[in-house]
Amino acid sequence: MSANSIRRHILLPLSFTLLLLLATFLFSIYQIKLKEIDAALHQHYETAQTLSLELRNERAVQMSLALELLARDPHLQHVMDSGDRERLNEYTRPLFEEVLEPNGISHLYFHLPDLSVFLRSHKPDFYGDPIGRLTLRQAAEEDRLSSGVELGPLGTFTHRVVLPWHAAGELIGFIEAGEDVDLFMGRLRESLGIEYVVAVEKRFLNRDLWEQGMALRGRTADWERFDDHVILDQSPARLPEGFAAALDLDHAEHLHQAFEMTLNGRTLRGRLLPLRDAAGVDIGDVLLLLDVTDKIELFNRSMILGTLLTLSLGGVLFGFSYVMLGRTARQLQQAQDRLMREFEATRQANDLLEEEMAERQRMEAALREARDDLEERVLRRTGELQQALHEARQARERIDAILRSVGDGLLVVAESGEVLLVNEAARALLNLEEVVVAGRPVEDLLHAQGLPPRLRQALSAESREQVFDVEMLDAQGARRIIEARASTIHGQDEQERDGLLILCRDVTQARMIDRMKSEFISTVAHEFRTPLATVLGFSELLLSRDDFTPEQRREFLTYIFEKADALAAIVDDLLDLSRIESGREIELCKEPSAPDQLFLPVIRDFRLQHPDAEFEVALAPSAADLLVDRRKSAQVMENLLSNAVKYSPGKRRVKISGYAEGAYYQVLVRDWGMGMTPEQQARVFEKFYRADSSNVAVSGTGLGMSIVKHIVEAHGGRVWLESAPGEGTSVYFTLPLAIAVPNSPEHASSARSLSPS
Repeated sequence: MSANSIRRHILLPLSFTLLLLLATFLFSIYQIKLKEIDAALHQHYETAQTLSLELRNERAVQMSLALELLARDPHLQHVMDSGDRERLNEYTRPLFEEVLEPNGISHLYFHLPDLSVFLRSHKPDFYGDPIGRLTLRQAAEEDRLSSGVELGPLGTFTHRVVLPWHAAGELIGFIEAGEDVDLFMGRLRESLGIEYVVAVEKRFLNRDLWEQGMALRGRTADWERFDDHVILDQSPARLPEGFAAALDLDHAEHLHQAFEMTLNGRTLRGRLLPLRDAAGVDIGDVLLLLDVTDKIELFNRSMILGTLLTLSLGGVLFGFSYVMLGRTARQLQQAQDRLMREFEATRQANDLLEEEMAERQRMEAALREARDDLEERVLRRTGELQQALHEARQARERIDAILRSVGDGLLVVAESGEVLLVNEAARALLNLEEVVVAGRPVEDLLHAQGLPPRLRQALSAESREQVFDVEMLDAQGARRIIEARASTIHGQDEQERDGLLILCRDVTQARMIDRMKSEFISTVAHEFRTPLATVLGFSELLLSRDDFTPEQRREFLTYIFEKADALAAIVDDLLDLSRIESGREIELCKEPSAPDQLFLPVIRDFRLQHPDAEFEVALAPSAADLLVDRRKSAQVMENLLSNAVKYSPGKRRVKISGYAEGAYYQVLVRDWGMGMTPEQQARVFEKFYRADSSNVAVSGTGLGMSIVKHIVEAHGGRVWLESAPGEGTSVYFTLPLAIAVPNSPEHASSARSLSPS
């Protein structure tokens, strides 16, 4: 490869890459500079908005103070009240020209209570016309100081302050002061060092009045200059180029855009500020302009100087690289010639080596044939051994899989009493997780479980299968009932017995359910017997005798009705339990209901039934009704009140309270009765469970709390309790609201107490 070829392949791509990087760098720097300029413009924009608001507030305070001083002058009050316009003008004209106008107040009005102009101190010849401006209307309607910037009929944009004028407690009129926005914009320009242009939309102006107002202010009125806007005020002598295009943009878009314009050879960057009147209506725009000519010229000079310096350094680097690449190309050519000579000598040596290698390869081929034959024999034998091992492993895996898949505990005991096999379920059931069991006597492993005596009987018995229950304690010390099924294992001879296969299953829950059902049947029979005896006894008396008075017959029928109602309640509980046991949902007919309408009738019935009990009721009203099944919700309250009354000896006291929180209404039923232990609390919601099932215990079926839990959860709520022996029981439950309300427990403390009559 020649020196020119090397230079062409290296220098040309490198030079192009450097030029591209330089162009990219210059473009990026230019964009960054524009962003800096726009950031400075945005800062002026934000400062202008803040300063504008501060200046308006400051001027409003100053003008309101001036109006307060005028309103407190008794001479002015007397003249205004007497309706003497000339004397009022005589008093206020010098004050306006010598004090107010030099301080920027360009308008001073005195209005009658009917909002018509009584006197214009700045134009005393014009009066009597009605004024409908927003600031004046607000002052009249609210009877307080009102201020705001409003567009006048002559196109003047004025900052106005209106004060209701009272004398001896009566409204005698209004005093209004105003300041032209031209003066205000002049102060803003002096504070920020920016230019501005004020443009108002034509639809808010009357052309004739606007042209008349511009003539009075000594300004040129060009109504046709723009399609939709006219210029009220501008700080530069002429408008910058591009201003008309900015006004034509959509109003919601151009407020956030920066515009670049030229004026007298200077470059300006500007943004539009919305022009709003006191009613908050956008009636035009204020263009704020920042002169960035010097910044851009300084930046351009820096860019040109940096580019020239970079190109000069690049040219020097290019020349240096051109010379060095030529020298390197010559050195490469010399090295290439030397390598060619060495390559020829190496090729001749390789020919000799190839002849020697060919002979060596023939000898290696013979050795490979002998080795391949030996490897084939070894592989064949190895394959046979691996197949036998694989079949044995599969058989073992099948046995292990069968043992793992058995859900019950499985224990294999030899005829001699040694444990041969235990699956994982049996380990967990018999507390043998950390024990080595294979080969150990069964009595050593299970001495604490009560199984060895029964297993010895099974080993000595002649029957093929035995089933028995064993009671034991689990790892946590809880009592468990294990059902063991022992089957004989026979060898090849059916008469010969090799051991026992024992299947163990935890039947604690099943036995407990059987016991609970037995207790439930006994309890229900007892609960049915008492009311049935009353019904049958009094019915028999009524049928067999006719000598009872009407009062006695009514008393007997009342007894029969009350006991029949008690039987109906037990039957309803049983029907609800039947639905729950069959897996069906409790049928609910939801409708909106207020808390007091839902629960107070139930509480009233209990008060009548138990006049010796004290009921405290505090159901806080809710912004939304409960969305519940009224009958089922009343059943929840009945069951809880029944328990609270039954389990409260002596002077019985029951508290019922409730409040809304989020999407639910939470209710508390509190008693100060016998209370419950932690064990009783853990089982209180179980079916058929009664804390005291003795013959002297409080009557009941043990279904009340279970049915309460299912009804509340069917509504989407929850139920829980807090209790301690001797301290009573607190039962909480929640029911859904039709809509969520922002209530909290703090609201409940201030809720009214509801006491049913």
